[in-house]
Amino acid sequence: MNASQHVDTNTIKRRFLALNKDRLERINKSLRWRQRHFLRLLPLLFHINEASLPGFISKETPCGISNYKPTKKSIDAAKTLNKKFSHKKRALKSYGIYSLFLTGSSGTVAHTESSDFDIWLCHHPDLTDDEIEQLEEKANAISKWCEELELEVHFFLMDETRFKTEEHGLLDNEHSGTAQHHLLLEEFYRTGLLIAGRFPLWWLVPPDKETNYDEYALELLCTGRAREYEVIDFGGLAHIPAEEFFGASLWQIYKGIDSPYKSVLKILLMEAYANEYPNINLLCMNLKQQIYNNVTSPMQLDPYLMMCHKVCDYLTLRHEKTRLELARRCFYFKAGLHLSAKSTSDSDKWRKELLQELVDSWEWNDAHILMLDSRPTWKIHRVLEERTNLVNELSRSYKLLSSFARKYANVANIDQRDMTILGRKLYAAFERKSGKIEIINPDISPNLVEKILTFHEQDGLWLLFRGKVTPEEMYAYTPLKRAASIVELISWIHFNHLISNETTILLDTKTNSIDIREIKQILVTLNAHFPRGIVPAVEVEALRTSAKILTTVLFINIGIDPMRKHTNDDRRIISNRTNALSYSGFLDNLVLSIDQVSINSWQEIYTHTYSGIDEIFKCLCLNISMAHLQNNVVFPMINTYSFSSTLDSTVSLRVKEIFTDVIRYFHTAQSEVDPRFILGVENCFYQLMTDKSKPSSLHITYKALGTHNGLLSELALPRNNFSPIKFDSLTLSDHFIPALFENHQQGEVRIFIKPQGNIAEIYIVDELGSLFVHEQEFFSFQTTMSHYDMFYHSVEQRLSAKLLTEDTDTMITSIQFSNLVKKNNRWVIRELEYDPIITSATFLNVTVLIDIVDDNYSYLVYCDDKEFTTLEYGDTLFNYLAEHISAMRAQRADYPLYITDLELPDDIYQESSINVAQSIHYLKYKIQFENCLNEALNVVTTKLNGIN
Repeated sequence: MNASQHVDTNTIKRRFLALNKDRLERINKSLRWRQRHFLRLLPLLFHINEASLPGFISKETPCGISNYKPTKKSIDAAKTLNKKFSHKKRALKSYGIYSLFLTGSSGTVAHTESSDFDIWLCHHPDLTDDEIEQLEEKANAISKWCEELELEVHFFLMDETRFKTEEHGLLDNEHSGTAQHHLLLEEFYRTGLLIAGRFPLWWLVPPDKETNYDEYALELLCTGRAREYEVIDFGGLAHIPAEEFFGASLWQIYKGIDSPYKSVLKILLMEAYANEYPNINLLCMNLKQQIYNNVTSPMQLDPYLMMCHKVCDYLTLRHEKTRLELARRCFYFKAGLHLSAKSTSDSDKWRKELLQELVDSWEWNDAHILMLDSRPTWKIHRVLEERTNLVNELSRSYKLLSSFARKYANVANIDQRDMTILGRKLYAAFERKSGKIEIINPDISPNLVEKILTFHEQDGLWLLFRGKVTPEEMYAYTPLKRAASIVELISWIHFNHLISNETTILLDTKTNSIDIREIKQILVTLNAHFPRGIVPAVEVEALRTSAKILTTVLFINIGIDPMRKHTNDDRRIISNRTNALSYSGFLDNLVLSIDQVSINSWQEIYTHTYSGIDEIFKCLCLNISMAHLQNNVVFPMINTYSFSSTLDSTVSLRVKEIFTDVIRYFHTAQSEVDPRFILGVENCFYQLMTDKSKPSSLHITYKALGTHNGLLSELALPRNNFSPIKFDSLTLSDHFIPALFENHQQGEVRIFIKPQGNIAEIYIVDELGSLFVHEQEFFSFQTTMSHYDMFYHSVEQRLSAKLLTEDTDTMITSIQFSNLVKKNNRWVIRELEYDPIITSATFLNVTVLIDIVDDNYSYLVYCDDKEFTTLEYGDTLFNYLAEHISAMRAQRADYPLYITDLELPDDIYQESSINVAQSIHYLKYKIQFENCLNEALNVVTTKLNGIN
């Protein structure tokens, strides 16, 4: 029989409470005088609801701590906050709170002035959701009060019943979610300090009874050796599922990205545990065994010292000296003491003695300790070396432990949401990508500022050096960083805090493309948008969704003066063209490059350089995809800057306008339409449109259309879906084309008539947004409108019939006629009133049915009910038609004929990716047929007039 079974429960309880008391006293001594109210007041604040004390929410807020009676020190502390406070002793009807525990480094060698306090607030399991919410509000209010004492305090509401069933909250910045349960309990039993209330029943279960924990605990309660109102039970630790090592290591890596020295030690502990699996010697069990063996010295039972010994013993057995030294450094830095300095605090005396004894056993000499104590002054090369060690360790441990988890457990037992979030954090922190700014100083050194930084340009690359490095010396030194863009280097030094107002910048450039003035302006701009280069820790909530750009800055023409080639040419001065994409009489594009710096919701920083018009359009498309609208405001806001020429504001404002307009347009367009945006650059046009190959989200692509004719050809193309068009405000600003598409809606047919003497230009925007352009003889508006009205009446009927057999949106809902008029150098659109009764009777009814036979067109034509067919007349069809029509006309009149109805075969419009019919197809074949017929009619009429 194990000796531990002979120790009575009261003795064990006294030993645990004695250790508990010693550690609480150490915490109290380490606090400043004003902060000591914190521990004295804390249980009283949760025991009563007193409006004059911090944390009061309401009289109904759950309160009362089991087995707690306010001490004189607690009451005196309350009176320092409110002199009139008096505590009336009275029994409470119920106790909403079972216990208050401090967990973590509190009272250990690793606790420093800057350490925070994690507190388990263990409440009654029968509290309602509303009561729990009120208790949480109270805890938050007390945390706020602690901030006034310069203490960081976090409360975790715990319910022993729910905890034993492994019910946890979602992962957030202070909770590890479902990634670990037993290991969280192991740390609690090892480090937890009882402030007030019930003590853990686990204390009273001997180590050799852990495998039968539930049975033994029940026996303790049934025999009265433990009274239910005195204890709280979170369960035993006979077994830890293998998958928890994976979850716990991921969580520590999550924390370690921002605080690596603290987390590396815990990750190594997980690795040591995993190495012992399945017979794990848990630290909390080791601590319990020591207490059962009557070892009660706080020095010997310091939880962090125990962790350090276990990790170091593990690495020593593996002969991994480099990792062993890193583990020791992590522990030394976590302790936060400088052994090379004289002690100034009596409260730290015991910690310093303990740490000195430890480093002596490691055989650290004074020089090594002095080097570690000088960490606040470490500069870039030392920090880069240490970061490599830390990242390698985080990555190595992650691989080892994940491999272990795959071997021993099904990781699906861990909530996949937590795994996804943790994986995204790792990806955001460690994944190397082109243009991504790596943060090289994760809490390693507080000051990396350099006195002198030198930029060199060499063979299309930019190199950054520490100190003054001349061109002759450049090859003798290793640069801190290389980049294709100087903006990337400037961003790197800004976000890694290598530069201050006192830093001297030196510059060597072969092309004289940039000067120090421009570099400083870039730095000032970055500081305005990303103050002091501080990147906040990524919020867990942000990791639940895909990354979104939060802030973006566009630097235009860095090191480039787009007007340099026209320095001695005054022709640009006399032009009123101020559009930066088609500037002056030369139609110059002044936007030659864009350097983008952005930070996203995962706190990743990216830089990218876009040079040339194609790259700049790629930049625009990317920003459209990454942006979003909120109350019709574009997010992120587009911030544009240019510093290289006299036209900086013209260029930057123009780019801002374009990006903002295009983003707003594509994000407000209806999801069922296929929007397009036309932008002119120099004398060419570009079309932006949705990328149909990536339908899951908004992806934009672009297409170069060429000059004006190329634009018209693109606008004339048939569509499968309604495709509205918006023109940039300065593109074709003196032309009427943009007005044709303004506010055009699906199903509308807009017919614009622009008379030029006896000729009319016809512009038709059809029901799906395709543009038809045609010239014809002009007699009157009514005549022109009449024949198009008649023709569209028949087209509408035929398209409606196709709706019954095809999945198409070609329904025509309205037909509008307008006149294009230039007035005061501006184009004006005037709606035309059409009276169908006036002229419809004067038209000759000509119906054409087109078919394709052996890849040749076959026609069946009805002219006032007389039939003409290709089968009968062959190639002479148009001659016979012309003779028939000419004979019907009075006085051999010479004017064109317009067909009034047209039928197309079902497959004649199927070209490339187009698979639906629309009215532009009918217009195209209408004109084709009319041209042939009118040509034949002219020949007949000329012949007849010549005879006469």
